[in-house]
Amino acid sequence: MSETETPQWYCVHTKPKCEHLVAAALRQLDGVEAWCPRLRFQRSTPRGKVWFVEALFPSYLFAKFGLAQSHRAVKHAHNVIRTVEF
Repeated sequence: MSETETPQWYCVHTKPKCEHLVAAALRQLDGVEAWCPRLRFQRSTPRGKVWFVEALFPSYLFAKFGLAQSHRAVKHAHNVIRTVEF
């Protein structure tokens, strides 16, 4: 692979309810862009209506990085289970 590899988007599998934490950690890495779409909605609870914010894709987020340069750092970031491959 070339040193000037073009960054690509990858799907990152995270621990449950940790998507936003992983996205923040990945944004701290050089050459890594993270995108974690979230939904804000209201739900009725015993104490009344409450606003909730949850990930659009639970336990997943998207990250753009060069595989050769950043895959190891992304794979070993806190609360990351794996990068999705097939």
